[in-house]
Amino acid sequence: LPSCCFLLSLSYFLVFLISQIIYGCQKSDESYLDLFSTKQEMQLHPLKDFPIDSLSKPEIIFSSGSHLVFLEPFNDYQLTLYNQTTKKISHILKKGQGPDEVISLQTIGYKYDTDEIYATDLPSQSVLFISDSIKAGCLLHRFKPQINTYFCDVVFDGDLSFFLQTANDKRFLATTADSTFAFGEDIFISGVNPGIVQKSLQGPCVISPDKKRLAWFSVYGDVMQIYDYSCIDDIKCICSNICKLPILSTDDGVMNLKTKLSVASVTSDKDYIYALYNQNSLFDALQNREQMFFSDKILIFNWNGEAHCVLQLDRPIKSITYDKSQNRILCLGLNDDLSYGVFYFNL
Repeated sequence: LPSCCFLLSLSYFLVFLISQIIYGCQKSDESYLDLFSTKQEMQLHPLKDFPIDSLSKPEIIFSSGSHLVFLEPFNDYQLTLYNQTTKKISHILKKGQGPDEVISLQTIGYKYDTDEIYATDLPSQSVLFISDSIKAGCLLHRFKPQINTYFCDVVFDGDLSFFLQTANDKRFLATTADSTFAFGEDIFISGVNPGIVQKSLQGPCVISPDKKRLAWFSVYGDVMQIYDYSCIDDIKCICSNICKLPILSTDDGVMNLKTKLSVASVTSDKDYIYALYNQNSLFDALQNREQMFFSDKILIFNWNGEAHCVLQLDRPIKSITYDKSQNRILCLGLNDDLSYGVFYFNL
């Protein structure tokens, strides 16, 4: 089973998105959808007993097993925890710059070997670990990686860590108890500085410790890769789908407003990767920021990167997570009265 389900905070991209102006040209009209031959209609069901009006403006939903965790970046406490057994709500990780406070959480994950939820505070380049069992909801420790790079994501397989880098030559930095090394297959855009391309291709990661596979998706353009790390000394890219690249100026790398958004939420089980697929452009997003990452399609790939199925949902949603205890996908979306709620479909 996957050791981590990673979902990117949408606010992480907002400042970058607003700053974009129109430049560049587009080479291809292809999309991820061209890879799929099977489509399935899927009805979402509201999660029974979930407290009404318990969420304000969440961006991420994450299932840890014991809890549902919501990232609420506009609240004083940035994480909301819902105990699935007691049905109680709690709030943790206050916004601030104190020793037990956070500046801006961006991603949520799970470390199965220690039963810990973790969240990344990107401005401070630190990872906060929270108990999911003995002291549920308590901050255990803050970890600041001793690495000479800026990261925007991290996933774990035991003591092995994979950091998604934002500006270095290689996409990932791996750390073990004995070594630190970079890896990743380059992606090029003709006439654009490789460092700018690397910086523009950022997005959520997911990992399968059982299969020793690591996948990442770009938020901008339809670009994804899967790596096999079964031999840690020879990590291989086994899948590279580059369907539609972001449109960047060859002069200064500024992103064109015609660039399409793609995947900002991803989760997985032992067999498949589930990617919430967005078909808006940056221009569309600027016209309706509240709805810019809502989508009604989930793409399903296997861990070899083969396209399995497109799920057409009966309502748009904002974030997804795999609930291992019930073998289902949980979705963050809007109720009929436009308040936030939790929905699901069984696998």
